[in-house]
Amino acid sequence: MRRAGRVALVAEGASVFSSVHVDGLDAYRFEFTTSRFDDLAEHVGSFSGAVHEVTSLAQPTQSVAAMLSANTTFAQWMTTFALPLRTVFDRLEISLHTTGFLLVESPDPLGTDVAMTLSRGGTDQSITLVRDNTGRRILVIPTTPATGDCTLTFWIDRPRYRAATADGDSNLRASASVEFVLPAL
Repeated sequence: MRRAGRVALVAEGASVFSSVHVDGLDAYRFEFTTSRFDDLAEHVGSFSGAVHEVTSLAQPTQSVAAMLSANTTFAQWMTTFALPLRTVFDRLEISLHTTGFLLVESPDPLGTDVAMTLSRGGTDQSITLVRDNTGRRILVIPTTPATGDCTLTFWIDRPRYRAATADGDSNLRASASVEFVLPAL
């Protein structure tokens, strides 16, 4: 007999219950896909290897240095540099603007728990990341424009679902890299 979410044991006459065993009920269990990729390595690995050049549709109204010092939003960068954005993409895309910053576009969000490093010849470059509000587009702005053989590494450090206390295993930690060659600007 069920009443208000509780279970009652009912018997007629002289009865003895020697044990009770209760299991969880999968009342709200369902499967769903959170990403088209199985993991970060597959996501980053969807990059074709080709960095495309992206040019402004109009003359930029400010310099990269001015934009960085003003701590501007992604939308302000798009307006200032009049950048064309892809409307459809099914893999990780990387484009190089003529001023030296990279535009990373992703079919699935790369949240704020995903960090990036840009290295050239094995040496990490100082970069600033500017994300759009969907996490699907990120500007990677090196202090000095990178050229030649480069590696862009993505690092994820995401709390796992229902981690009661933080420990060495409570976060999902992974990294994946792509390599490409950037022309001299």
